Amino acid sequence: MGISTTEARDQLDRFIDRANTEPVYLIRHDRRVGAIADTDSLDRLEAAAEELEDIAA
Repeated sequence: MGISTTEARDQLDRFIDRANTEPVYLIRHDRRVGAIADTDSLDRLEAAAEELEDIAA
């Protein structure tokens, strides 16, 4: 799902709830500039990134 930053600012609570089921991408001038994601997904991504860094080292 993609939304404008203006729309996100006006309806932040709704998009935080939506982020529990899918990432919500913030769009400015027709390009993605950020995202809202649930914390469990973010924690998993950070752990996977650390593991890949350890493997690369």
